[in-house]
Parts: sequence; structure tokens; C-alpha cells
Amino acid sequence: MKTGIINNSNKSKKIPSNPFPAGNKLWEKRKRTGKKPKFSNPDDLWDSCCRYFDWAHENPLYKEVIHMHKGKAIRIKIAKMRAFSLNGLTLFLGIDVRTWAKWRVGRPDLRPVITWAEMVVYEQQFTGAAAGLLKPCIIARQLPRWRRP
Repeated sequence: MKTGIINNSNKSKKIPSNPFPAGNKLWEKRKRTGKKPKFSNPDDLWDSCCRYFDWAHENPLYKEVIHMHKGKAIRIKIAKMRAFSLNGLTLFLGIDVRTWAKWRVGRPDLRPVITWAEMVVYEQQFTGAAAGLLKPCIIARQLPRWRRP
């Protein structure tokens, strides 16, 4: 390998003039380009979506209410339904909402799971609002007409 000498303020450093040996095929060492996909198959995405739904169900929001009982104020915590949302799901999955939208179009392998997860979110929000467990006016904004099945 040839080396060249560079003078920087009276210091001599030897660096190779060509760091790659003849016949080098470095590009063949890499199996693929870009970042490894977060979910390489639908089963991984399915499991992660199920974990989000389980987490949201097991971690309700609490409303604190004060009641008077025999002249004393008593604080009571009431569990309220935590609404599923695509923002909450994508945060849980560690991806951006735009990534989710790109996968819906560009990842046909994940499309059935994405459709299923969006239907679960829609159904939980709709039935929760219809039953009075969630505020209908807030949920109505989350359920635009184009997303309704």
C-alpha cells in the first residue's frame, strides 16, 4: 500500500493514499441498505398492538370526586375508560404517525394488521362514547367521516 506524507505544523503523519486494497468489494459486505425495519413481520406488529390495547385497558384514567359522608369530606377515585387512539398506539410502538400512514400504503405485509388495529381503535372509541363512558363531543372529533367503516 502506498503512503503519503502530510506536513501539518512540522508534524509528519503517514496516511494511506488509497485506504482500500485493489479488488475491494466493500458494498458486497452489506446485505441491505438503510435502517432495519422496526417490525419485520405482521406478527410482531400484531403482538405490539395487543400489548398497547392491554396496557390501555389495565391502566385506566382516574377521576377524583369528593363526597360528604356524615359531615366529613371523602375523596373517591373513580376509574374511567382510557380511550384507544392512533396517537397513543404509535407512541407506544415508538413510531411516528406518518410512519404508520406510510406503512398503511407501502407495506402490504402489514396492511391487514394496520386495518385491524384501526378498527379496534374506532370501535372502542365509538362504543365508549355511545355508552357514555367517553365524552362524545371529543370522540366525534377523533372519528372523521372518511375513517368510518
